Amino acid sequence: MMTDTQKQCLLAFLGYYPGAEIDGVWGPKSEEATRAFQKAYALAVDGIFGTDTEAKIREAIASRTVPEESREDWWEEIEFFTKAEFKCKCGGKYCSGYPAQMQKTAVLLADRARRYFGKPGHVVSGLRCARHNANSGGVANSQHMYGEAVDLRIEGVTGAQLLAFLQAQPEVRYAYQINTTNVHFDIPKGAR
Repeated sequence: MMTDTQKQCLLAFLGYYPGAEIDGVWGPKSEEATRAFQKAYALAVDGIFGTDTEAKIREAIASRTVPEESREDWWEEIEFFTKAEFKCKCGGKYCSGYPAQMQKTAVLLADRARRYFGKPGHVVSGLRCARHNANSGGVANSQHMYGEAVDLRIEGVTGAQLLAFLQAQPEVRYAYQINTTNVHFDIPKGAR
């Protein structure tokens, strides 16, 4: 039987325990991470790390499989960006580059901005593992760790112009200008 610390470590390794301290104390953050894992792997979503969840997390780590419901065939619909552009920028130091999956809605918004302005776009930050997020000064519950946020730059477009465009998009939950060229936007939690 796993200890609570082991459970937290495995959830963190797979990107489901972002920003939370691994302390061996099973509380709301551990339950939330367990529910996210259970949902992704089509288990009963109750936040309880029972025998089914333990078996599935061992299997996921051993095989490095992606849950069937999370297949990302939709990337073929994306015109201007590749999956690799949204990879965690820790450079493999803390994760495989994909501690979570980018949410289609967020990627489609970046694609829409690129199309609208008709100029090359650059993903400044897409996915972040918990450690890279912390090292980057990200907030503990950053939506970058869930694939629900993007920091974007469009060549020749000011941050103010890009911000105005993104704020007008109905799928955007929140957006702000990072500097003169870069803009952060995120989508509602759980939006697909």
